[in-house]
Amino acid sequence: MEMVDHVATHVEEKMKTNGLSFYDSFKRYMVTHKKGLQKSNNRFKWTTDKRVFRILVAQLIKGSSLVIFITSFLLLKLLALSLEITKSLRFMPMIIVFGLLLIYQRKK
Repeated sequence: MEMVDHVATHVEEKMKTNGLSFYDSFKRYMVTHKKGLQKSNNRFKWTTDKRVFRILVAQLIKGSSLVIFITSFLLLKLLALSLEITKSLRFMPMIIVFGLLLIYQRKK
């Protein structure tokens, strides 16, 4: 949000002072500042990824989450042994993750 506001403010200022169209002003700004903005964005993404990973690990380590995970894993293994479907179960975690990602994306 701050980056968009920064770029928009600069582009608007150049439009007023130089009498440029939005396209020309934006293009000139991006030619000179694109690498710096990408570098800043990469640092921001890295910082937020680390923060989210820490929160995720903290949630997984909590007693209730860990118990649910281990119980689900053991029940899935028990089901696999009783139904003899171990070959198809190797894709189950991937299917679950993609399913959860789809649900998460739809809620956004």
